[in-house]
Amino acid sequence: MHADTRLAEELERRLTHIEAHETADPVHAKLGAGSLALFLGVVGVIAIGSWIAGAL
Repeated sequence: MHADTRLAEELERRLTHIEAHETADPVHAKLGAGSLALFLGVVGVIAIGSWIAGAL
């Protein structure tokens, strides 16, 4: 059980380190926002299409 806790703490530490570096990098930051916008756009189109199909 102790090994699982240590492993989870190490994973969290590494993820925090990676996220900090990606946030500071303008290319990664721009890709993150662009990817999120694209994803939300696709979700919106699917949701609207489903709503229209359900209304018919």
